[in-house]
Order: sequence, then C-alpha cells, then structure tokens
Amino acid sequence: MDVDVLEIDVSGYRAHALDDLDEVILDLAPRMVIQSAALRAMATRIADERAAREETRQTDAGRRIAIYRDRQMRHSPRAAELADEMIALGFADHMDLDMNPSAFRVPRRQWQAAILYRLGVTAYPDKVGAVAMLERLRERKWPKPELDFMSSDDTNWIAKHIAPDFKSAYEEIAGYLRRLQKTGVVHEDMRSLYYMSEAGRDTISRAARERSRPTVRRQELDDALEEIRDLVASADEEWVDVDAWLEERAGELGTSVGDLLQQDDGRFDHLLGTLKTIRTSILRMQRFEQDEPPEDLAGLPLAGLFLRLGMARLEAQEREELERAERLRLKAEARISDAVQAAIGVLGDPASWLDKPLADSDGKTPRELAAENPSGLGELMDAIAKARTRRMVDQQAENLKATALEKLRAEVARVIPRQDLVDLWMRQSWSQLGGARPQEFCVDEGTLFRCLEVLTETQGTQKRRP
Repeated sequence: MDVDVLEIDVSGYRAHALDDLDEVILDLAPRMVIQSAALRAMATRIADERAAREETRQTDAGRRIAIYRDRQMRHSPRAAELADEMIALGFADHMDLDMNPSAFRVPRRQWQAAILYRLGVTAYPDKVGAVAMLERLRERKWPKPELDFMSSDDTNWIAKHIAPDFKSAYEEIAGYLRRLQKTGVVHEDMRSLYYMSEAGRDTISRAARERSRPTVRRQELDDALEEIRDLVASADEEWVDVDAWLEERAGELGTSVGDLLQQDDGRFDHLLGTLKTIRTSILRMQRFEQDEPPEDLAGLPLAGLFLRLGMARLEAQEREELERAERLRLKAEARISDAVQAAIGVLGDPASWLDKPLADSDGKTPRELAAENPSGLGELMDAIAKARTRRMVDQQAENLKATALEKLRAEVARVIPRQDLVDLWMRQSWSQLGGARPQEFCVDEGTLFRCLEVLTETQGTQKRRP
C-alpha cells in the first residue's frame, strides 16, 4: 500500500505509566523508518548526485591527466641556462634529462635545476621546504596553472584510481626533494626543511668558478683593454681587434686562448698584470711621474702614445727650467735691490759700490754676492750694518770734536782779544801737547781740558775751567 511506517521501540519503558509515555514516544525511545517514499526519493537523489560528481571528477581528472602528460613545453632561456649549468657542475645523475610528464610548463630537468641552484649556489637562507620552493617557481610562472593549486585529496584520488604517475606541482617538488635527500645530495631537518651541507656548497662554488673562469677572465681582459683605450687620446693609431690580439698573446705565451682563459698556471695573471702596468705607466707619464714606458707593451699600438708622452714631459721640463730661471732672476734682482736700499745713506755711491770687487769675498762684487743666494745678501747686509755703525761712531766723534773746538776757540778768544792771534795760537805747535796743534789735538772733553791748561800756562792767566 506504500504507506510510510515508523517503528518506535518502547519495550525498554514497560515500568512507565501510560500517562508518562508521551515524552518517551515523541523524543526518547529508539526509532527506525520501516517504510518512506520520501526517504527513497532522497536516497535516489543522493545517488544521482554522487554519480554526477563522480562523472565530473572523472572528467576533470582526465583533463588534468592530459595536461600533466602534455609534452609541449614553454621555452625559458633562463631555465635552460640553469639546467646546462647544473649538468656542467656534475648533477646530471640527479636530474631527469628525458621529457617525462610534469606538472610544470618547462621540462622537468629545468625546474629541478632551479631547485639545485637554490640549494647549492644562491645566497638565500640555506634551508627551504617544498612550499617555499613552489612559491619561488610560481614567481617564474613555471607550474601549469591547472595542476598548481590542487588539493591532496584530488591528487591522491587521481593517482589511486586513474593514473598512478600523476602528481601536482607541490608533490613533484616534495618528491624531488625527498629523492635528493635519499641520494645524499641534501639533508632534511626536523621541520622538513632541506639544505645542502657547507662542503657540498663549497664544491659547487668551486666547480661554478672553474666553469665560469673563461668568461670572467675574458671580461677582465676586455675591461683592462678598454681602460687603456680610454687613455689613448689620439686617434692616429687604430685599436686592436681583441680576438686577434688575444690569439696572438696566447701564442706568445706558448698556449691556446682556451687554456689561457681556463688554466691556473700564472700565464693569464702575467698578461693581465702587464696590461695593468701599461695603464699605470700611461697615468704616471701623464702626471710626469715616470720617464720611460714599460718594456712590454703586450702587442698594443701604444708606441706613438708613449712617444708623445715623453715629448710632452721634455717640453714640460724645459718650461719648468725656464720658469725656474726666471724666478731665480727675479729673486736675484730683488736681493740686489734690497742691498742698494740698505746702502743708501751709508755708502757714498751705492751704484758704484755694487760693481766694485770686495777684498774679503774672493774678489766678488756686491752685485754678484746678492745675486748668488740669500746668504750672499746676508753678508752684504752685515757689511752695510758695520759701515753704518762706523759712520755713526765717526759722526759722533766729529760732533764731539766740533763742540770741543768751539769751546776752546771761545776761551782762547776771551783770553786773547785779537782774532789773528787767536788763529795763530790755535795753529801753533805746543810742546806741552807733544808738538801738536790745539786745533788738531782738541777732539773731546779730555783734550779740551788739556788745551785750556796749556792756554793758561802760555798766557800767564788764571786757570779757568771750561
């Protein structure tokens, strides 16, 4: 009859009064649906929805599997460069060199190379997990978008029911890190972070330097040549073809260009040192700090440049000598002028005195002494100072004599009224004065007093003090 039936089991409530069974029947007693058209319809709908979801899941899984196995990859020059670099550094055995399916848009070996580079070469923190590594690869847009943000449930379902080899981008990275850990390339800590040992990183660094040495050395040579080229101001000489020049230099050093740039046998250092010496020599000769060019010009067309620098130095030296001679001449003239100024008023004719040889100067004239050096001028200044002192002493003696004679004549004139007799007495020689004449004997106060004594004695007058 398709009637809905609900069985309510009240057998556990036999001791309850009938009036108390309402709550038991409505809420407490266990119950079970025996017959329900609504329940059957709901079950059918749920089954239909489950089937639809399953079909959708199968369709999505098929699409994702097709994307996963699509071998058409994007071209990434940086990714290819990283892969080649890691292979060259010895990681070929740890990379998938075939075109196996991948959750990434670049070949598997390329994103694997990025992980190896991150762990062994870069200066980032030395530990990294799968999530952080995936974020780095997402920045480069390498994961396939449809396979990137998948849940673990969807990924596991596809791998369990359809394609056992299927992995999301995260699981690919996590699986690769575990693979590197098993082979000893990296280590895992307690937080599931992976890192490469310091020794491993050092090995990679050495190998990387070894591999990049030719490129680095070639750049060093190019830079050194360019620095020299910048110093060549004249365009008279053509510059070298660097490749041909390098080939020639390698031959001169007894090696090939490849070995010269790769081998660590000292020949490259010798060549680079020669270029640096050339540049230093150019700079020093430009500043007139060096006279000669270096012996080895390394095959560069610099002979004309160094010739011009040498001539410029000689011209500068000539100019310097002329300027120095002019400075010395002006200084000599200034010293002569100082000597003349000092001699004015001391020597009778300073102009004549300049060119008259001096007895105590090896026959040199004052002009020659002053012109020679400051020391010669100093000798002249000393001589002029002594002459000035003598002149002052003589002048003082003359003044003293004149004063004494004036006093004597006045006293003689007082004693002898006649002027002619005064003159006669002054010019007459007196034995009391040692035969000297008073006008010559009287030179100071002492000789004046003596002359007055003689005047008193000769004239019979009373002695008077002057």
